[in-house]
Amino acid sequence: MEMDMRYNPETDFPLNTPVFLKVLHAELASGRYESFDWIVKVDPDTVFFPGRLQSLLADVFPGVVKEPGKVWLQNCEAQLRGAIEVISKKALATFLLNSDEMCIDIYSEATVDDASMAFGEDQFMQRCLARLNVPQVDQFNLLSDVSCDATPWPCKGDFVAFHRFVDQGEYLACVKNAIGPMW
Repeated sequence: MEMDMRYNPETDFPLNTPVFLKVLHAELASGRYESFDWIVKVDPDTVFFPGRLQSLLADVFPGVVKEPGKVWLQNCEAQLRGAIEVISKKALATFLLNSDEMCIDIYSEATVDDASMAFGEDQFMQRCLARLNVPQVDQFNLLSDVSCDATPWPCKGDFVAFHRFVDQGEYLACVKNAIGPMW
């Protein structure tokens, strides 16, 4: 699978939508996602606590964590941030089966030079899911990230994920601070 990546010249963020779509379509072909009720994509520099996500889903969707309808979680007030993306199986199926036809104009190689269209897969996903009428559920305690006007360090609070920890020592310190003393 070719993974050619371009970058937004203004922000230096990767314009990773084509790569993301290739991976998602490979997942569609494999059918693996159908074995799960929720699909979670997490960036490698994100400190993620799966147990906290399970608790959050149980609180937000009591009695329907298994087999939720078409829904995705909005993790930041301003817009979806790609550090962690949570989408139900039915919402992902809707996206995978319709995005090529219904959302191709949202992102194409021809628009990469247009700053208003130079965005990553998170914005493509959010815009496409909105076009496909997949409901969003706001969950602003999902992600602590400076781009969401939060302060991830010192990794305190009940957030499911903390972003951006590139340095291994900082990553591990975040984990330690978030879970507290082990005994």
